[in-house]
Amino acid sequence: MAVTLKDRRGFTLIELMIVVAIISVLASMAIPEYYNFMCKARQSEAKESLGMIAKCQEAYFLEYDTYSTNKNKIGFFMRGTPYYSYEIISADQTSFNAKAIAYYKERLDEWVIDDMLNLNNQTNACRGN
Repeated sequence: MAVTLKDRRGFTLIELMIVVAIISVLASMAIPEYYNFMCKARQSEAKESLGMIAKCQEAYFLEYDTYSTNKNKIGFFMRGTPYYSYEIISADQTSFNAKAIAYYKERLDEWVIDDMLNLNNQTNACRGN
């Protein structure tokens, strides 16, 4: 029995190119959403850590009747490799301000918390500001 061209099974070049085009369109929609999801997930670290700084500041204040600019003195430290860098901008006998800064996809992401527990996102890397 001889095999003819009509009996051959397989994909044509056009069919393969259509599949590649469809996959490319789906990927172009999914990849930005993935990066946005990752950015928001990293922001949760900043929110939680700034909340921890505020708790540490309040505990320090109860003992010494003042706030401190020294993270080690108030008992704040990070384990592992944090995405954000944390600093206490100002602290005195009545108030404090702390900041978290990171760059995501070369965009600045900056969070600030104060003694009234007001958490502000100064520059949001997820929104592209």
